[in-house]
Amino acid sequence: MCEEKENIMSYEKIETIEELKRLSGTQEGLDCFIALAGGAARSSKHIYHDSNGFNVLNEIDGSYDDMTEEQLVNDSFLGEALKKGCLYKY
Repeated sequence: MCEEKENIMSYEKIETIEELKRLSGTQEGLDCFIALAGGAARSSKHIYHDSNGFNVLNEIDGSYDDMTEEQLVNDSFLGEALKKGCLYKY
């Protein structure tokens, strides 16, 4: 899914679920992306986290996903990106 290339190295990598929760748990939420094809393509997301879980806006089509932490980590593309080191903060 992801190999680091120079065009994404200037962005902050999100490395843990705890870091994702901290960054997305603000009133503004988090603008981030999943690096695809080594950073040649991106899947942009806006993530908001609260006590109910995660709310994810998929910016490519405007769709929303609501999920628990367990669903995000184990059953989603976001969880896979996090595990593979492909999730970055804008």
